[in-house]
Amino acid sequence: FPYTTLFRSPTSIGGTALGVSSISWTWGSVTGAQSYNVYPASNPVSPVANRTTPDWIELNLSTNVAYGIQVTAIVNGVESVLSTATTVYTLAAVPTVPVPSQVGYSSFTITWGANQNPVTTPFEVSVSSVSTFATAVSTPIVLANNFTGTTTNFVNLLPSTTYYFHVRAVN
Repeated sequence: FPYTTLFRSPTSIGGTALGVSSISWTWGSVTGAQSYNVYPASNPVSPVANRTTPDWIELNLSTNVAYGIQVTAIVNGVESVLSTATTVYTLAAVPTVPVPSQVGYSSFTITWGANQNPVTTPFEVSVSSVSTFATAVSTPIVLANNFTGTTTNFVNLLPSTTYYFHVRAVN
């Protein structure tokens, strides 16, 4: 009796954000595969890429957004089932330079731009009286706060003191 052995779908799918708008995807090769179809995990109906090697760089993506793929192998014209979905975020963009305003005797406000990060992007804000941030650092807004605003006030500061601040965005 003739029989057909089924072959596995690609495994070990991984992705690495290359920046704010691209992801490098890789997966384990399948023995005998002539090519691989890459599908968006959100709607795996039509492939977005066909590759002869187990890798693909996805370009022109949005900043700090999750992207997922599923992959199939093509062996002798037969397509495998879809792989397990894998999701990776593009990197968060560096926020714009913070601008101080409403500078008072012991307080001020800083405002920064999200710089193409989505409105759900959390920010961390640190302040120091040392420009290198080597000492005297306070982080009144930590990432765990999930602060998504782009302005904040600093109060109860020491009068006649110069302050420096860092703002960073994360996935």
